[in-house]
Amino acid sequence: MDFKRLIDEIEKNTHCKVESTGNEENVEYTLTFKVDEDRKQDLVIYPFVEEGKEMVRIISGVGHKSDFSTNKLISFLELNMSLRHGAFAIYQGQVVLVATINYSNMMDVNRVSGQLHYLTKMADTFERTLVGLDRK
Repeated sequence: MDFKRLIDEIEKNTHCKVESTGNEENVEYTLTFKVDEDRKQDLVIYPFVEEGKEMVRIISGVGHKSDFSTNKLISFLELNMSLRHGAFAIYQGQVVLVATINYSNMMDVNRVSGQLHYLTKMADTFERTLVGLDRK
């Protein structure tokens, strides 16, 4: 898996800011997308292998779990059915949108860029609507 080459292609195609946020053992990148003039949204992307298949996980934060009531957290599960890509999850104490993609499906950078933009837009929309702050 030439993950760095994929990240370079995504950066070139989407004009996002890329930062390596992992290390040699745990490769991870944070992609920062400009949503509008005064808002940005981060996507964390990293490769992993499961059952011999190369996969990529993409995560974008919506807000801290503590920002939401139990009923609101349950409503995220209901919202999952309306999302074209990704799903809500809890990751490291945050409500996030997460997508898992087979690495071989990421070779079409134009298609993947569309998915990344969708996740970015949806995460920012939910963050803006439910939290009100731009956490990045």
